Amino acid sequence: MNDELLMMHGESGRFVSLNETASYLWACLAEPKSAAALAEGLCAAFEVGPAVARADVEAWLEAMRAEKVIEEDAA
Repeated sequence: MNDELLMMHGESGRFVSLNETASYLWACLAEPKSAAALAEGLCAAFEVGPAVARADVEAWLEAMRAEKVIEEDAA
């Protein structure tokens, strides 16, 4: 939808909209990855610096946790 990914949370019925960067991060989570690995991938894919990538990844992960879209692996 206009270069965004629109997802519906199955339990709550709420929608979550992901822009291009967030859609990239979502796709990266097809297999579990650390925040550091996600930030590294973001640097390569979007030509952004490491500090910005880390901050963006942490903010995105926190937002996704708050929406209960993702949860951390206890392992």
